[in-house]
Amino acid sequence: MKFRPAILCVVFCGLAGGTAAGQSFTMTRPSGGGAMAAAGAAGEPAGRDFATDVIGDAWDFEQETDYNLQYSLHPTNAYLSAWVGRPALVNGVFTGIAATSAPKISLQFEGIEGGLNMAGKNGVRYPIDANRYRRLSFRVRRPATGIDYDLMQVMWFRDIVRNANSAGGRLWPAIGYNQQGSRYNNQMPADRQRSGWQIFKVDLDLPGGVWAHGVPWTGTMRGIEITLGDQYTTALVNRTVEVDWVRLTERGTAVVNLSFSGFGGPVTVMAQHAETGDVVQITPDNGTAATTFADGTSFLWDYGFLPPGTWTITASRGSTSRSQTLVIDPPPVIHVTEPDVSGGRDFARAVIGDAWDLTNPQDITRYGRVYDMTPPTYDENGLTATTLGPGGDLPGGGDAFVALADDAITYPRELVIPADNYHRLTFTLEYLTGKELPGPIALGWDWGSVFRVAWRSRAHGQNVPFSETRPAVVLDGGPHTFSMDLKTLTKTGPVEPAIEPWSPVLWTGEIGTLRIDVNEAGGVDRPFRLSNVKLAADDE
Repeated sequence: MKFRPAILCVVFCGLAGGTAAGQSFTMTRPSGGGAMAAAGAAGEPAGRDFATDVIGDAWDFEQETDYNLQYSLHPTNAYLSAWVGRPALVNGVFTGIAATSAPKISLQFEGIEGGLNMAGKNGVRYPIDANRYRRLSFRVRRPATGIDYDLMQVMWFRDIVRNANSAGGRLWPAIGYNQQGSRYNNQMPADRQRSGWQIFKVDLDLPGGVWAHGVPWTGTMRGIEITLGDQYTTALVNRTVEVDWVRLTERGTAVVNLSFSGFGGPVTVMAQHAETGDVVQITPDNGTAATTFADGTSFLWDYGFLPPGTWTITASRGSTSRSQTLVIDPPPVIHVTEPDVSGGRDFARAVIGDAWDLTNPQDITRYGRVYDMTPPTYDENGLTATTLGPGGDLPGGGDAFVALADDAITYPRELVIPADNYHRLTFTLEYLTGKELPGPIALGWDWGSVFRVAWRSRAHGQNVPFSETRPAVVLDGGPHTFSMDLKTLTKTGPVEPAIEPWSPVLWTGEIGTLRIDVNEAGGVDRPFRLSNVKLAADDE
């Protein structure tokens, strides 16, 4: 299901079934009372979602960077080896064949100790405010398991080291009432919870009884993953599991007040999504297993866990029903174009007259070189080659790099980079293992790799040592675009150490060599693609 652009809203109170008079079902904004909106007015705001607000990219499975395959798999542990082969994204839906009954999806990797995390997409760069984003919801389709207490689980990680002091989580039943959490986590009507699309809602910070474990959901969290089945069964093995979207939202910011009167008894309330046909049941969420509302009462419904679109809300008793229409507008996504992290004036364009897009050999051969890799090819997608691992084809091999500028003694160059002016580095790196290139390299759980950025002051004919960043992990092959302000990278922080402690200089003064060490994986040949390298000044 794709999130569509904002739709004009028609909100009305209408007769959906039955002919008896006197029943009333109203839906109002809690702050002002009264009618919600006039016909033709804009809809109601969606719940504030972490991935949309903070990352700027919803977990809607429109692109592979919406989940981490590498951290959803394990090389030997059958319980952790979530998927058979590589899942696919089909029309915005994650589709995979479960290797066990506990397949999992890692939505955000927390980061890695000793690495350069601030360059990538992880919980160091995008920490989760657990005091704000407290409600997890997602849409999933699984085969019916036939198990009454089929459990699901969410795990979270507070720190970049996974241990008992940093991990926490909770479990909940896939069907029925959650006695531990005093909620219905599955939002579909009870008679429709066995198969088909299901929408789940889990409050991460509320008491969970014996099913809540580890560190509580509070403060700052960095990583989060969902397990979509029960590890103690085999019901999902070799079966297809699909996930449409995942939301991590605020509570209490997207609410409407529902009021019922004149029905003469308990009222059942359903909400149907026009775009998908999904029907969710609105329940009191008051700590009881009640599924209906008392006539003559009101309920403050927090709809923020739902995706955007048109929802028809129907209150009914027997054959009598009344309906309201709620249109949830897609949340705005703001992209700041100027100033941005990639900077403004491009060094290669301004000084050399040709961008380092790596679409032609001259981008490298003018002032740089490649080392310890197969002869590269160049096209509109960038530079493509395969690193050669330890030994390589040159003395001291195993240190594959692409140098944009290189004034090594045996490769004298005249180009100098004024580091204080040009310091914002951006590039796109992709590892092609198991994706595009045929050959003996099979797809594995660790098919990402590690890179570094290295530089040194102008050599002036001397053997000047290099400075280099800490290793940056590339999850799942990519492509990933990395941006970093080299001038702000230090050996001590403030967020994390970014430069190896033995580095002689920070990014300052005259730089004679700038290179990207594309494969620091320790002995594994990697086909890769590097493109669109930009070294820029600040935006003016």
